[in-house]
Amino acid sequence: MAAEMFTFDGTINLGQIAEIVVLGLAMLGYALRMVGSNFKVRTDIAETRKEMKAVSERLAGVDTELKKQTDILVRLGAQDARLTNLEKQIGLLNERILLGVAHNA
Repeated sequence: MAAEMFTFDGTINLGQIAEIVVLGLAMLGYALRMVGSNFKVRTDIAETRKEMKAVSERLAGVDTELKKQTDILVRLGAQDARLTNLEKQIGLLNERILLGVAHNA
């Protein structure tokens, strides 16, 4: 009885061959899909790097423009301070003139 439990049938039928071929094709398809996916990921990474470089260049341009605008605003602030001081001086001169005219009258 123990010998009958471990019998081996060495024949292969057409269904088993078809199953092996189908499994082989499925594995090949999966492998090709992974290679294609890997290629697509590499392409996407390269495109992303190009886009990031373009964005960096644009940001550098924006940075330069912001520095120019900052310089202009600083100059405007200094000019405004000068005008304010000039207005004060004119006001003081007017007061002196008015006091002189009032004093002489």
